[in-house]
Amino acid sequence: MNQKEHTVRVFGESVISVSPDQVRITLGVKTENPSVSQAQAENTEAINKMISALIQIGIPQQAIQTIVYQIEPQYDYVDGKQVFRTYLITHLLQVELNQIAMAGAVIDEAVENGANSVSNVQFTMRDKTEAQNEALQKPYKTHK
Repeated sequence: MNQKEHTVRVFGESVISVSPDQVRITLGVKTENPSVSQAQAENTEAINKMISALIQIGIPQQAIQTIVYQIEPQYDYVDGKQVFRTYLITHLLQVELNQIAMAGAVIDEAVENGANSVSNVQFTMRDKTEAQNEALQKPYKTHK
């Protein structure tokens, strides 16, 4: 007999719904200037203003972290030739909060105080262990 004739494949799936208890927001400031030092100074000023505003509304400083800092030259193409235009400074922060109801206020406050980039808002759970265990214990559907 062929081994394949005695093989049964089963796939199980269990789904539960849980409410998030944490939000991670990625936002920051992009500045452009022909002078790299001027672009950095403008960016630093805007980021510092934004961080101060977030702290003023009750966001702990340890909840705010730099996750991206880039300096990139920007070019135009004129008559098939690359011509330097400016430096682009991108400084992105991640704000991680356990009060998900604060997400809108954080974004609003940051934008009002210099943020010109909001690139990600992710609702998640601090600890997924309990939800994973619940899903494993729940009856599941099988698919052959």
